[in-house]
Amino acid sequence: NFGINIAINEAFLDAALAAAIPKRYKWIGDGGAATGTVVANTLGVTINVTNPVAGEYRFTAASGSPFTANKTTAIVQSADGTAAYMTGFELTSDTQVRAYLFDDAGAPVDPTLYQVIIEVEP
Repeated sequence: NFGINIAINEAFLDAALAAAIPKRYKWIGDGGAATGTVVANTLGVTINVTNPVAGEYRFTAASGSPFTANKTTAIVQSADGTAAYMTGFELTSDTQVRAYLFDDAGAPVDPTLYQVIIEVEP
């Protein structure tokens, strides 16, 4: 009986910890082509990436609604070492996050290498 209680408590603890951990999507991109590598994805859905105009990348859920207002954060970073780019993000809906990259003069730019990390708090 003691062993059954331990197993139940471990399962409860595992579920509680999993619910408290933010979901994360991390992508390393090659500028301008919306091609890249998914490094981590615990969102539970496939994310499609597009680059409709210079400096703008759209991360759109193929299904579901993984993004939540006031709980979704995106970190956008240049990783090519050539300039200190200004960055930003916009949560346009519960299915899409847009990431923006600009050069030092404020013009949209596609760096040769960059990463985008999207986190959703529970």
